[in-house]
Amino acid sequence: GENWFRDGERKVIKRLLDESNCLIALGGGAVMNDETRALLMDNAINVWLKADVDLLVERTKNATHRPLLRNGDPKDILSKLLTEREQIYQQADITVKVEDVPVDDVGDNVISALNNYLMEQNAI
Repeated sequence: GENWFRDGERKVIKRLLDESNCLIALGGGAVMNDETRALLMDNAINVWLKADVDLLVERTKNATHRPLLRNGDPKDILSKLLTEREQIYQQADITVKVEDVPVDDVGDNVISALNNYLMEQNAI
């Protein structure tokens, strides 16, 4: 179930953070776990890829491996999840707005935002 999955997810995240400098891409539910969020906030630079609900619906419309989207209208479910989670997501160190652009452009935007963040941190 969900609790078992989140516990395993937290253990893997902790191991990755302990072992190496790396990029970890997480789904939206990972940071909702208090322990996982604390690990990430204390040991990583956190980036929120902020997308509007319509884009999330478009990107998940063919996904069969998303249990939360199976029981109801995906747009309604995603809207509710975003409302519930947005306050937590806003705690990220960096927010990058994701438009309907190629993945490479999103990657470039993340790198630029990360460089700006690191320059600001070093300026303090």
